[in-house]
Amino acid sequence: MVQRRYTERFEVFWKNYPRRNGMVVGKKMAYDKFNELSPDDQFDACRAVCAYAQSYRRKLAPGEFRPEPRDPVRFLRNEWWRDWLIPETKPCAFRSLSEPCQQTALPGERHCQKHKDYIERMDALRAEHGIANPRRVP
Repeated sequence: MVQRRYTERFEVFWKNYPRRNGMVVGKKMAYDKFNELSPDDQFDACRAVCAYAQSYRRKLAPGEFRPEPRDPVRFLRNEWWRDWLIPETKPCAFRSLSEPCQQTALPGERHCQKHKDYIERMDALRAEHGIANPRRVP
């Protein structure tokens, strides 16, 4: 029997996938589906499976129900992994004279919602009064 070689990225995915009754089946089929993904999607699927597995490590509250983990082939084929992508967060870039903001920025933005609204209001006031914006280079 020939030993199948899997990519390192797939091994990360497989190692982190939550177990059903202590095991995961369908490694070859899951590998084939995993290879159909683009390299960026493979990376995102690995990130997503970590969040998915973490939801199974959490203790259940009394009376709370949690279904068994889905099999990895369907997880990949039906793109359920996209539901488990957690937006990467970063700190708000707003700096006051006293200290930096402790909130996280919106996905794809530099500032939290509070400071984004503040900056928009200040820009509108500057435009209304004809004041040049010191942050913007002409």
